[in-house]
Formats: sequence, structure tokens, C-alpha cells
Amino acid sequence: MFEEWLDAPISEGSIYNIVQESAARLEALRELIQEKLLAFPILHADETSLSVQGKQHWLHVAGISEATWLFCHPKVASKVL
Repeated sequence: MFEEWLDAPISEGSIYNIVQESAARLEALRELIQEKLLAFPILHADETSLSVQGKQHWLHVAGISEATWLFCHPKVASKVL
């Protein structure tokens, strides 16, 4: 996208660093969402399969009206919990 739209190539290392920094900055939000979900008496939960580098994984979802948590894992929920 950077190269096509902006004529500015970007290295894989730069993309990796951006992802790592973004994850660190979002940690406080992750904690807040987790606290809200754990405090709520009823929440929506679901999962669906998807392919990650040719291998089956599961996208797990837990949510309430104020917050939603999604995470990808190589195992179905019954095997994660």
C-alpha cells in the first residue's frame, strides 16, 4: 500500500516494528476490555474457523454492548479453556 499509493517502499522490519509498538500502546485498552467483559454477568461468545498460513485456526469472540474481544488461536475454545 505504501509503495503503490505513496511511492514509498517500506521494509518488513519497519512493518514489524510498527506492529510491535502498536501492540504495546494498545495494552491498556486490552486490559480495560478484559475487565469489562469479566465484570459483566452475561456476554456474547462465538467462534469461527479460518485459515492462517494454510492451517486451520479459530477466531474467538467475546463481547457486550460496550466492548468486544477477538483473538485467533490454533485450537477450538473447548480445547483452549
